[in-house]
Amino acid sequence: MWVDLEGEGRLAFNTSVGRVKEENLRRDPRVYLSHADATDPFDRVQISGVVVRFVEGEEAHDRMDRLARKYLGSERFEWIMPGEQRVAVIVRPVKVRHIVGVERFRASRTT
Repeated sequence: MWVDLEGEGRLAFNTSVGRVKEENLRRDPRVYLSHADATDPFDRVQISGVVVRFVEGEEAHDRMDRLARKYLGSERFEWIMPGEQRVAVIVRPVKVRHIVGVERFRASRTT
C-alpha cells in the first residue's frame, strides 16, 4: 500500500469509495500498518492509529497522483476505472514501534 506523510505527523493513503477498506474504516476508524525493510525483514516498523479525516473529490484524486509520482515517478495515477471515486484516508498515529531482530517470546496465559 502506498503511504504518504502529512503535516502534524499524520499518514495518508488512498482507496476507492465503496471498497471494503473504505467501508470498514468508516465503521471502525482503527488502523494498523506495518512495514518491513526489503533488505532486512527483521527491521520493521509497526504503527497503530485512528482515521481522523476522509478526503474526497478532486483533492483525493490529486493526492493519488502525488502518490503515483512518489512511488512510480509518473505524473498521474493511470489506472482509474470509469466512474471510480478516490478517497484519501488521513491517519493520526497512536503508537509507533521500531523493531529490529526477533521479538522476545511471551508464553501464552492459561486459565
